[in-house]
Amino acid sequence: MIDYKFTNDNITSKRVENFIDKIDFSYHINTFDYTTTHGHDDYWEFTLLTEGKLNNVLNGQKIPVTAGQMFFSTTADTHYLKKVGSEKIRYINIIARESAIKRLADMFSDSFFATLQKMSRKQTFPAELTTQVEEIIHQVMFLPDDAYKEYDGLLCGAVMIVMQFLYRKSVDFIDYGRLNEQPQWVQTLNKAMKKTEFLHYSIADLSILLNYSRMQLTRLFNEKFGTTPHKFLVNYKLRYAQNLLMTTDMKVIDIAEFVGFTNLASFNTYFKNAYGTTPGHFRKTF
Repeated sequence: MIDYKFTNDNITSKRVENFIDKIDFSYHINTFDYTTTHGHDDYWEFTLLTEGKLNNVLNGQKIPVTAGQMFFSTTADTHYLKKVGSEKIRYINIIARESAIKRLADMFSDSFFATLQKMSRKQTFPAELTTQVEEIIHQVMFLPDDAYKEYDGLLCGAVMIVMQFLYRKSVDFIDYGRLNEQPQWVQTLNKAMKKTEFLHYSIADLSILLNYSRMQLTRLFNEKFGTTPHKFLVNYKLRYAQNLLMTTDMKVIDIAEFVGFTNLASFNTYFKNAYGTTPGHFRKTF
């Protein structure tokens, strides 16, 4: 088995060799399988399969992957990729030093890095997010060869798109795959959450929507989601705000109002308590 390091990944683009020690992120786009079992000594690898089918043989287990899905491997994993069938395959690999992954994960929560290591390595990845990643890589391709800071920054953005997606998966309170088996009040809640009006819901609004008293809501939310109705609503607003900070040019004060906070100071306080940094600093880092 080969154990690659970030600095000598065998398919890292030649253009980064002159500044490999100054960057934390890189990428490659491949149209072939890679059947050599290997590990990653000091970096993680996120793979988006855009065409075809392949098997990701991860730690000895065959995991079928189809176009529109993503998978990732950590420093604790070994794997190889085997094409399935005669169709053309194409996949994007984004690689990141483990130290950078830890730094970014801590922006979401103190426990997210540990959560990532326990998550399913394969996920269905939204097409619109794949498009965003593709657009970033297209921009990277046209950078001057010496623009390593911009190269690193743009690819950090691509990794953040993937990590934000994984973070949202990790804190999803509702099992959407089995939604029809959920209690009626959970199904009603899910329908309401699909509308932007839900961002402005209060506990009183939840009581009316679900036809339960505040005391009953507290019991139900603790039993089902392990949190209070108030924290559930706040966490939903913050996750929505985090997405807007990363994907739009909206002013922070406008985002605060959009997601239902009555003033900027309150938004800043809740955001910092949840993610350890202010909304403005979070956006600059991203």
